[in-house]
Amino acid sequence: GDAPPRLVLQEGGTWFSTDFSRDGQRLLVQRRISINESRPAELDLRSGRLRMLSLADGPAAFGLFRYAPDDRSVYFTSDMGGEFMTLHHRPLERGRAQALSADIPWDVTGFDIADDGRHLVFATNEDGIGRLHLRSLPDHRTVALPELPVGVIGNFGFSPDGTRIAVTLNTATSPSDIFVIDITAGTLKAWTRSEVGGLDASRFVAPSLIRYESFDGLSIPAFYYRPAHIPEGTRVPVVIQIHGGPEAQAFPSFSPTIQYMVNEMGMAVLVPNVRGSSGYGRTFLKLDNGFLRKDAVRDIGALLDWIERQPELDAERVGVFGGSYGGYMVLASMV
Repeated sequence: GDAPPRLVLQEGGTWFSTDFSRDGQRLLVQRRISINESRPAELDLRSGRLRMLSLADGPAAFGLFRYAPDDRSVYFTSDMGGEFMTLHHRPLERGRAQALSADIPWDVTGFDIADDGRHLVFATNEDGIGRLHLRSLPDHRTVALPELPVGVIGNFGFSPDGTRIAVTLNTATSPSDIFVIDITAGTLKAWTRSEVGGLDASRFVAPSLIRYESFDGLSIPAFYYRPAHIPEGTRVPVVIQIHGGPEAQAFPSFSPTIQYMVNEMGMAVLVPNVRGSSGYGRTFLKLDNGFLRKDAVRDIGALLDWIERQPELDAERVGVFGGSYGGYMVLASMV
């Protein structure tokens, strides 16, 4: 209605809300400290009482928090007790948290609960590639889903009747499109085809995921875009594109810039996720903190060594490209 807004929480720090209970009387909130730590709480909107939910033994990162259909338990993502943002279920009053995605050693990036309370869908970021997983409620049994094309998952959610899942998918060869999954039939259908300004989308290059060893033996992932036709006996120039952040992650999503460099300029493009990138676990995320920052620059040095070993790449012609923290990495790499 037209009721004036009212202040419900006034505390120090950065707070945000994640979900209302079904009756609208309670609100799940979180205080964000850093990428490595959040503090979840429940706010009673009638009394104004704030109750901290002590879920982890020490500092932990928490992501999305939602009430279960019964309002007596919660679903949430957290890296408590492990490396990755795992999906958990826990009673609000008493009981232990149950890790529902413990068998998947990657971050859960989001989830949705069907209005009819019968299913929960969650997405994982597996080496930069998005995957969807479905569980029945309340027994958390795995339900098979059709395979999505290789790409990055954006928004996703259930239809009002809970029988279908819509998902936005962005791939290296197409901007974001909407796909719809029919849960019972197990089918996947593309609902849109994005506009690419009259370009021939069939010429777009999809990257391969490579891994190379850095100076200390750490495995560094990178997406490798190579021109479709490299004439026999020639070596092509290379561009290394470094993401910003620094706590971000490069994905195999659609980039007009990369497609132009590969298709029109005939250059190979390498997009690494150096140490300190998110998506590869808590330990990897912290490997460039403080005085360790130069180790991330050395990861680019190791990539230059990898380029030198590839017969199709010209180690004499390598460019470095990036903005924000990626711009710092460009300057540091040049030095």
